[in-house]
Order: sequence, then C-alpha cells, then structure tokens
Amino acid sequence: MDKIARAWTGVEHRPTEWRKKPIDGFCVASDGTKNAIEFHGDCIHGHPRLWGDTEQNRDRFGRLYKDLFYKTEKYMQKLAAYGYHVSYVWECDANSAKGKENPVSVLREFNGTLEWE
Repeated sequence: MDKIARAWTGVEHRPTEWRKKPIDGFCVASDGTKNAIEFHGDCIHGHPRLWGDTEQNRDRFGRLYKDLFYKTEKYMQKLAAYGYHVSYVWECDANSAKGKENPVSVLREFNGTLEWE
C-alpha cells in the first residue's frame, strides 16, 4: 500500500486468454497448478441472502442481485475453463471469521456453481 498516494501497489494477474479481468489473488503451486482466489463482496456480487423472499430485489443502481450473482458465477466458470483452480470467499463469511483461529476455513472451492450456505 502506497500511503502517500493512498493506493495499492503491485502487479495484477490477468489471465493470458482474458486480459480484461484481473484476479483478486493468484499464485502458482509447486506442481504448476494456477490458483485463483476471489473475494466476493455481498452487494457487488449479489449474495442470495440479499434477494430476501423475492428475486426482484435490487442494489442502489437498480441492478437485480440475482443477475449480479449469476454474472459472478459465469465469471468463475470462465476462470475454471481457462485452467485455474478457483477458490472464493463471501464478504459475510470473511467478516464472521475475523478474530477466529483459522480464517482460511471460510474459503470455498469453486466446483461449477457458487455456494452461500
């Protein structure tokens, strides 16, 4: 973090096949596995708990939470199709893990669909 510019510093990883989207976290394992880790903000990515009892609930910009969720799921599927081992965490899960002994326990493996319960 550059405290003067108040901005994060460093190089973002972007898939070679898909230069448009940076990955939140990336590393290559010793066996060559490409690992991607995504942090999903509840509002930005449409966590289903925000849908309430109707799929018509919208964010402050008028976007359906349901649509944001499925857009995120498609993005994750695309990363997996490019050969990444994808893990993710929801904001609400990360918040509940603060101060716990093993915060990594809230990290989920992506297996084609997003889970939230």
